[in-house]
Amino acid sequence: MWTVITTDLFNEWLERQDESTQEKVLAALVVLQQQGPSLGRPMVDTVYDSKFTNMKELRCSTSR
Repeated sequence: MWTVITTDLFNEWLERQDESTQEKVLAALVVLQQQGPSLGRPMVDTVYDSKFTNMKELRCSTSR
């Protein structure tokens, strides 16, 4: 298992989301916790123009 660290900004954003969105985001975080850096597309993708090399973003479907 990997440790997933979230920021206060993220936690505050998540608290403002509806229950369905919260469940989808938390499910994506569980998968990230299980697979760590080996997690690939479509759940993660590269962030371009980041000051950090190899920066990735976690993606989850939150369509309503």
